[in-house]
Amino acid sequence: MHNSDKMSEKRFLKAKALYEQNRLDDALQIINEAISQDSKNLNLYHLRGRIFQELKKHQEAINDFKFVLQYFPNDIDILLDLSFNLYEMNKCHQAIEIYDKIIQIKRNHLKAYYNKSLILNELKEYEKALSTISKAFDLYPLEHDVLKLKAIILYNLNRFKESLECFERVLFFKPDDKICKYYIELLNDILK
Repeated sequence: MHNSDKMSEKRFLKAKALYEQNRLDDALQIINEAISQDSKNLNLYHLRGRIFQELKKHQEAINDFKFVLQYFPNDIDILLDLSFNLYEMNKCHQAIEIYDKIIQIKRNHLKAYYNKSLILNELKEYEKALSTISKAFDLYPLEHDVLKLKAIILYNLNRFKESLECFERVLFFKPDDKICKYYIELLNDILK
């Protein structure tokens, strides 16, 4: 390892430690210094993207993640980071495209299915959201958050009886879930 490589690695580890301590401005300063000395180290750009993400500088984060993806286009962690930042900038359809790419790479990627469903639900594309969350449910039938999101989407589709059944199943396993209790009470009133 060359001297500059050792220095770059040292700065990376220091910046990562500062990032993990939520000392984001300090971490950003160190990582920028490291990039100025070693502009080919992609780990530096990925970490800087995450720092920008925490600082809510989403466009800067997107730029760094896209830069790294030029070299590693199928890196799921970086794709997830990119999609999150696209969503935060209200670029929902672009985020969905990234989730679709993740699902193509790894067919059983729960977070990609779940987040895609959340966005589709938010966009009021309920049928697409239901189709997506149903695929996640088929893969992970014991995942309570998946079932709860499915219940919410069914509610939004006015499929109240099915929604109630899903909420009741979640509540069976998570008896203190306030969202489920709220919807169950609401749905029982609707279905009277």
